Amino acid sequence: METAIPESRATDRKALVCQSCEKPEARVFLELGEVPTNSMVLLDTKEKAVSYPKGKLTLAFCESCGFIFNPDFDPALVDYSQSYESSQAFSPRFNEFAERLAKGLADEYDLADKTCVEIGCGGGDFLQQVELQGIKAGIGVDPAADPDHRVENSTTNLSFIREFFAEEHGNLNPDFLCCRHTLEHVPDPAAFVRTVRRSLGEESSVPVFFEVPDTLRVLKEAAFWDVYYEHCSYFTPESMAALFEQEGFTGVRTELDFDDQYLLLHCKPARSTSHADSSKSYVRDLSEDVEAFSEKYRAHIAGWSKFLADANDAGKRVVVWGGGSKGVAFVNSVPGGDLIDFIVDINPAKQSKFAAGTGHRIVGPDELRTAAPDVVLVMNPIYVDEISETLLGMGIHAEVRSV
Repeated sequence: METAIPESRATDRKALVCQSCEKPEARVFLELGEVPTNSMVLLDTKEKAVSYPKGKLTLAFCESCGFIFNPDFDPALVDYSQSYESSQAFSPRFNEFAERLAKGLADEYDLADKTCVEIGCGGGDFLQQVELQGIKAGIGVDPAADPDHRVENSTTNLSFIREFFAEEHGNLNPDFLCCRHTLEHVPDPAAFVRTVRRSLGEESSVPVFFEVPDTLRVLKEAAFWDVYYEHCSYFTPESMAALFEQEGFTGVRTELDFDDQYLLLHCKPARSTSHADSSKSYVRDLSEDVEAFSEKYRAHIAGWSKFLADANDAGKRVVVWGGGSKGVAFVNSVPGGDLIDFIVDINPAKQSKFAAGTGHRIVGPDELRTAAPDVVLVMNPIYVDEISETLLGMGIHAEVRSV
């Protein structure tokens, strides 16, 4: 099985133009092998999954602003059609977070009877949570918007535009604009945030909220399962704040949530786009984590490869729980990933499908009743309790181990 093992550093690839601060001060610090270009696509056969297109995953670090990105990213290789399945709304633990977040935003920005626009809304799961807080209208803008198969409650206040967000969408006149887990998929974040700012108009005071994965955690934990092709842009609190201030936003505030896995940013449009160049002292600290990442990445993958080999030698059945991007990245990255029997996911849309790259079959939890595992690898520690309770409820006493 081909896996994404870190290659030697490409030390000659320096002075790359950063896609955030737009300065030629980025350098490659890690190159990976070819990986599937879409870890969330739904594939009907193992053959289609194994032959799915691959692209090169490279990580570069900007020594000016701290932004991390994939300079080899090719957006033409990524499919964001309606076969892209990213909903986490089948997890009670995730829904608890989403409900709390929606309520907090509604309270902070007084969203009752207001119009809310979400960029990258997917199936509208979060937009519906905001709707339940009493908004007048919710509008989702996403080329892959497909709410019909997921939104359970009858809604009258939501509408969807199946397009990429553009400046003209400012005509929607939002009272609140949010964008969750989309910016990390954008190869030119400076241009994108600039578009968002322009869409709001010069005199706007509309509150803006963005949410992305926190990259500092990925670096410190060497969380290789959180590095995959669609994620071409990686932010820390400081680098994300610097981007928004640079592109004409003020009152920028960042925080971490969801067990410190998610980075949340609040801001509003500034009346002036002129900003002094703020101190980038945080970049020096971040560079230490960047320098250590490659070796930690290698060691982490090697450790999991040995774990799978030892489990196989002991005759143990190992399964992965989590058929999203983390699980697909894990089985594609770890040598010996083919020793994993299958991937489990509670999302019915993913069941009976196959993971891009390796072709692992994705099944529902009921499959475990007849194919009881000895070890369940949970792709996100925040779900360990929820999954453990599910397994015990099924009478399955497997070892539950979080990556």
